[in-house]
Amino acid sequence: MRTVVIADNRQWRTAAEPHQAVAAGLRRLGHEVEVVAPGPGRPWSRRPRVVFVWNGVNRPWQAAARAARVDGAAVFVMERGFFDRFRYTQIDHVGFNHTASWATSLREPAPADGAARFRRAGGPPPAPVRVREGYLLVLLQTANDAQLRDSEVQDMAELASAAEASAPADMDVRLRAHPES
Repeated sequence: MRTVVIADNRQWRTAAEPHQAVAAGLRRLGHEVEVVAPGPGRPWSRRPRVVFVWNGVNRPWQAAARAARVDGAAVFVMERGFFDRFRYTQIDHVGFNHTASWATSLREPAPADGAARFRRAGGPPPAPVRVREGYLLVLLQTANDAQLRDSEVQDMAELASAAEASAPADMDVRLRAHPES
């Protein structure tokens, strides 16, 4: 099957990124794999049946993912895993984060082995949340993060104001900018 893995130079040369492993695994399964850099339009040499892309909603990956879908290719979106994020990659055929296929089934019962799987992945149970002295720490996001696209709050100043307005009047509210801001 003709398959494309879209990766920029940093993604391809960084061993911690999944692109090389995905391409190698697909080749072992008998796929014809072309690795291409993201770009406008259709960066591949021949029409693929399957495309693997990181995130798929930010430029320039968005244009390639859209072109692949228009051409009838299945698009698999890769993202960091929820636990041990730099060790695991999630791959979904619909989207990522809150747009992934599993995100629409959150109201369904958890799998029978779900609690055990969660404990294995998450370690010891978290400490119960209790009232304590201190401050409210609000972690801000970068303005262009894809998770904010469907959020009711788009602006970090607006988030800060909402947090301050929601906190008790005597609570110290502290803001922490995203490391990339």
